[in-house]
Amino acid sequence: MTSLKNTNGASTGNGNNHLKAKKLSAIGKKYRDIISEIATPIDSTNRFINLALNTVGDNSQSRQFLLESKQGIKKTAVLLKRLNDYLHKIEKEVLEMDKTSE
Repeated sequence: MTSLKNTNGASTGNGNNHLKAKKLSAIGKKYRDIISEIATPIDSTNRFINLALNTVGDNSQSRQFLLESKQGIKKTAVLLKRLNDYLHKIEKEVLEMDKTSE
């Protein structure tokens, strides 16, 4: 059994790594749940903006506002996707860490 040193220089066993991996995995799941809860209204808002764009004049202030809002919504959606992708990457690393500590 291998052991790692923690930040205080004390030795930690593989059981400790397994516990850390489980905690990190649980945190990742919570963040994914939060991302999902945020993404749903973002998607609904985007759909509403698309519908609204079909009802306003081509040169109206309302159209300009909707287009600017759509850009903000798109940036938020991209950020959420990047965060979700990052969480998946971290989860893979945690799973690998957990496998090697067994």
